[in-house]
Amino acid sequence: MGPRDSLSPIIIKLKAPDVNVLNEFAAKRLESLAKMRNDAAHGGNFNYQLEEVSGALREVRATLEQALQHG
Repeated sequence: MGPRDSLSPIIIKLKAPDVNVLNEFAAKRLESLAKMRNDAAHGGNFNYQLEEVSGALREVRATLEQALQHG
């Protein structure tokens, strides 16, 4: 992974058969979190509550920690 990889390409890499860190369900969940991030970064429809954003951050952090331990 390069220094400029966004969440979506990372998700694709982590669910690749040769890596197999994420299953399809986990990948879809993270893709929805990537949409939340894009809405915030690019002025999209950002109607998320604090609990949703906090939970999303925890989930992304946990997934990346899992990926780093795996690899």
